[in-house]
Amino acid sequence: MYPQENRGYPAPVEVTVGDRPPGVSAQNFTYQDPTLLDLHPHFGPVAGGTRLTIVGEDLLTGAEIAAYVGDLPCFLEEPVEPQAIVCRTSATTRPREARVKVQYGRVQRRLQKTFRYVKNPQLTGAFPATSFHGGGRTIYVEGTDLDVVQQPLIKAVLEPEEEAASGLSRKKRACDLPPGLQALLNQAPPRPCVEVGNLLECWEPCCANSSTLLLCPSPAVPPGARLRHVRFELDGLHVPFSNASGGEDFTYQPNPQLRWPGRDSGNRPFSLKPGNVLDIEGDGLTLGISKEEVTVIIGNSICTVKTLTLTPFCTASPPWSPRSP
Repeated sequence: MYPQENRGYPAPVEVTVGDRPPGVSAQNFTYQDPTLLDLHPHFGPVAGGTRLTIVGEDLLTGAEIAAYVGDLPCFLEEPVEPQAIVCRTSATTRPREARVKVQYGRVQRRLQKTFRYVKNPQLTGAFPATSFHGGGRTIYVEGTDLDVVQQPLIKAVLEPEEEAASGLSRKKRACDLPPGLQALLNQAPPRPCVEVGNLLECWEPCCANSSTLLLCPSPAVPPGARLRHVRFELDGLHVPFSNASGGEDFTYQPNPQLRWPGRDSGNRPFSLKPGNVLDIEGDGLTLGISKEEVTVIIGNSICTVKTLTLTPFCTASPPWSPRSP
């Protein structure tokens, strides 16, 4: 491929035509020997779509670079870097193992380790089937082999209103955020949904709780947009919500409207003794949530929700006076 003694030594290129003085390149040329060392992950579904990272040395060599898993192309996702190639696997017809290789023009480099295609995950249940437009409700997705997916997603596909598509921001939620007061108080910065052609796509990452359970926070969507469908994207396998839920379509409901106690007291603070019951009124409170999913915080303390109905709900204040966060 190259003179071994010149490996890694940068030098200009000289071109001589006939008796004319040689032309010297402004940039140096370096001989490199790309080496493949490892890959991650080592397996993925036969549906393809796994984001595969090939690790090595001098991987950015030459202008013609292509990656393959067996005889199937692995589509480059990002610009090749000297120590990493990122590509998306193709679909195959059956579970199997395949060698990973990278083609540099007419020269090929092979990785000793193999990538294993495994059978696609199966979804057998998804609930609940409704959420407020603001999103964030935990959707429980049941099935088998769910841990073979590198990045499971839940995605809402909508027909946007022009104003809603340009102005929507949503809160990006981290799957591994630990529960607790700080997790509730410290929200992630807003992130817009994405326009894809004439449609709007709003998505959230799911967490693989086990090989049989995914936890997916419902995506926030603009209230004025028309929902086409909600689906789960398991790398290259796309499953409509209705297929996973046994035929029930996912729906969105208007965000609840709350009328806080003491709203008519001007700027005076609302007085509540520790342990007293606080009645909060509103509209549409149960359309997209259950009592067990409601959290009420006063200062830096979490209150116990006693009841939740469509219009009012009540909560018991903590038995001590909470401090401001």
